[in-house]
Amino acid sequence: MGLREPDEIRMAWTEITRAQYQRDDLEYASDLRDAEWALIAPLMPERKRLGRPRRTGLRRVTEAILHIVTTGCQWRPARL
Repeated sequence: MGLREPDEIRMAWTEITRAQYQRDDLEYASDLRDAEWALIAPLMPERKRLGRPRRTGLRRVTEAILHIVTTGCQWRPARL
């Protein structure tokens, strides 16, 4: 298997997929779109009757975890 000539190299992105997966409109690239959250939300645990009420939404917690996993850095946002 040898190296390919530059004219043979094809990028995985097309104009359609580039627009579909572009994340410039989000605050962080790891933030979830509403459609993505709609897939994940049913898998999250329900609120419990007992105990302290949640102060932070599960969506924000999930986005923070995704940010740490994708960037490998600590995350301390002002919005939580």
